[in-house]
Amino acid sequence: FVAFGRVEGDNNFCYVDEDGTAGIRAAVDHLAALGHRRLGYISEPTHLTKSYHRYAGFREGVEANNLPYDPALVIEANFRQDSGRQSALRLLSMEKPPTAIVCANDLLALGALNEAQSRGLVVGRDVSITGFDDILLAEYTHPSLTTLHQPAQEMGGMVADILLKLVNKEPVEEPQIIIRPTLVVRESSGPAPT
Repeated sequence: FVAFGRVEGDNNFCYVDEDGTAGIRAAVDHLAALGHRRLGYISEPTHLTKSYHRYAGFREGVEANNLPYDPALVIEANFRQDSGRQSALRLLSMEKPPTAIVCANDLLALGALNEAQSRGLVVGRDVSITGFDDILLAEYTHPSLTTLHQPAQEMGGMVADILLKLVNKEPVEEPQIIIRPTLVVRESSGPAPT
């Protein structure tokens, strides 16, 4: 069989998956290059493999950029926009809030963006917010969302190609493929406020 995604441990099967670690790491690197030192992270449920890899990218990026890690700035949410808003409410209500919030998916980021704006903050100036997935809405929000693009259609095509080879008993040259997402910089990320 072939899977869209992988699990922790032995993966003795064919799969196509994203490199969530590299993706979130790219977002952290981008924000660090803009001068952000205090980053918040809104995670999807951490028991999921995908969430684990994305969180690993956050930790890796924070460490590689010599940024302080504060576990109080990491909030586990679910997949929905309202959860992103509630998580951003917690982060932005802190005595010393983060100057940037990295979100594990775009819906969480849209919720965070909404919460920041409801507080009168200008996203991209007062606080930066990034997402992951590059959903269709990401480029149409105001401001447009900096996010990680993963070529889901291309990945689906790879899964189908592998499946056809398996069904036809043909050799599969690359049984395990990991695709690196690309950072799409838009208006929601800007220089750290001074």
